[in-house]
Amino acid sequence: MTNGNGTTKATGPDLGHVLEMAERAREKVGEAAERAQHAVRKADNLLVAKVRENPILVLSVAVGVGYVLGRLVSRFGR
Repeated sequence: MTNGNGTTKATGPDLGHVLEMAERAREKVGEAAERAQHAVRKADNLLVAKVRENPILVLSVAVGVGYVLGRLVSRFGR
């Protein structure tokens, strides 16, 4: 169906199809969010375990990464 300005207007079956596609998209996004949450929890648990196993090593790596990032930022910040 065409409006007076040349655009089409969604009607019955068209609107139903759009709503169905939107519902499928919502479900897929929800599933992806659940997978992402699971991956983040898994990574968090692994990180916590590594810190508990060897806190000195993890602290040393963090200091080293911070130092390198600081040097890079100061070099490009000029």
